[in-house]
Amino acid sequence: MVSIFITSYNDFHYLNKVLGDLDRQDFGNFEILVLEAGLNQEQEARQALKKRAPALKYFHQPGASRTYSLNQLIKHASGDLLIRIDARTHIKPDYVRKIAELSEKTGAANVGGIMWPVGESEDQCVIAELMRSPWVFGGGRFRRPGFKGEAETVYLGAFRKKDIPVSEWYDEKHSKISEDSDLNYRLRKLGKNVLIDSSIVAYHYPRENLTKFFTLCLNYGIGRGLFVIKHKSLLASRQLLFVAGALSFACLMVAGILSPSFLGAAVILGIIYVGIVFILGLRQKTSLKYKLKFILGVMGAHLCWLSGLFLSPIQYWRDVRIRKITPT
Repeated sequence: MVSIFITSYNDFHYLNKVLGDLDRQDFGNFEILVLEAGLNQEQEARQALKKRAPALKYFHQPGASRTYSLNQLIKHASGDLLIRIDARTHIKPDYVRKIAELSEKTGAANVGGIMWPVGESEDQCVIAELMRSPWVFGGGRFRRPGFKGEAETVYLGAFRKKDIPVSEWYDEKHSKISEDSDLNYRLRKLGKNVLIDSSIVAYHYPRENLTKFFTLCLNYGIGRGLFVIKHKSLLASRQLLFVAGALSFACLMVAGILSPSFLGAAVILGIIYVGIVFILGLRQKTSLKYKLKFILGVMGAHLCWLSGLFLSPIQYWRDVRIRKITPT
């Protein structure tokens, strides 16, 4: 038995699309668990499933955090293999079968394919390109076509229930943490394997506009910072390089108060950064409007991610303080 669980936050359009994808799967024995943290749309969900509607378990808990929602769905899951799917995911009819076969063949605690962002509108296409770019968020192994093997983390994933000897799969205390990275880090600390096979693809519909995308980038920065603080680990090398560059620029700007030479060095560093971003944007084989949106997207994503990273200690302190006030 396989359990597929989905969390949704008013993603009506995309939830119905992915439920339609699940209805067309060529794998037979699975149940579907959905937790909606926004408005109740159980009737629409059952209509989207059609032939598989009886397999749906629907839960409505407005305002529930993502980590809490995921844990609740796992508690209600009957399957031995738990496959996580995001409400904004699009999958092909063989996705569940391939995931189940990969888990059975490898015996890994968590397996998955790659995440490939796609867009319906122009803004979504820009954001999808940003998410694929190694200069923004495209450096992880789960974003690399052609990759097969062990990885630090995997997008969404499929877990063997018996391999996870923990009472709380996802960290509810730090609800904004990078939940996939956190869980997979703990799995690997237990000696478990996390595997990726890029022949399996989960297509992802990103946010609808740059404003929503920048908010997501801020949360990504907070989530990564919480992970680093909790596990006392370092950032990835590409992230460290980016943070080092930003800190160097800030220090040179401050030092420029004392000496114009430092200010000149800061200006040169800033020009190099802007030049690289403009080259990346101008290389986009689309309209000028698209190129400008891409350039704005790169700069905004970097600024928001950095802001989130530096704000993460405040979020960590708040999480700990709330936990102490309201123990569970």
